[in-house]
Amino acid sequence: MRETLREFGQLLRELRTKTGQSQAEIAKMLGITRSAYTYYEIGKTLPNLTNIRKLAEIFQVPVEMLVYPERYLPHPRRRPASGEVGLGRGLELVILLVLAV
Repeated sequence: MRETLREFGQLLRELRTKTGQSQAEIAKMLGITRSAYTYYEIGKTLPNLTNIRKLAEIFQVPVEMLVYPERYLPHPRRRPASGEVGLGRGLELVILLVLAV
């Protein structure tokens, strides 16, 4: 899970720098503090589903890109250990449930 958090943060940082926006600007759009957004980028915390959807809109990327960052980063990702549930599986289920409503 720790590696998934880092990958998620790395992807956010890459998307944000490509758009030329600051952490403070993104945080304001999400309605959170800059330090809370910084935690996303350094892999300390994950955004809730609402903010994942907002981030996808801000960066104009599919939600899937944020749910499965390892698929969109240039480096190979390790395989999850047996029984390990990564960010993608859990969030994928939540997103599917929300989108089905």
